[in-house]
Amino acid sequence: MSKVLKEDDVDLMMIARGTLGFSGTDLANLVNVVALKAAMEGVKGITMADPGYANDNIEMGSEHESVVISNES
Repeated sequence: MSKVLKEDDVDLMMIARGTLGFSGTDLANLVNVVALKAAMEGVKGITMADPGYANDNIEMGSEHESVVISNES
């Protein structure tokens, strides 16, 4: 995270508490996803909302807008 620009509200200890069980590779992936999201949004630094997005993305996979869920079985 030292090479990624962060907003003043970013609390690394809170991020660490939310990523229990992550390996070093998982954490590196989280930082990459956060940095890519910030770059796509055109912002200079990451915020506290970004690690939550990245954590969801890693644990549940990226969102697919083309998937339709229906009540029919």
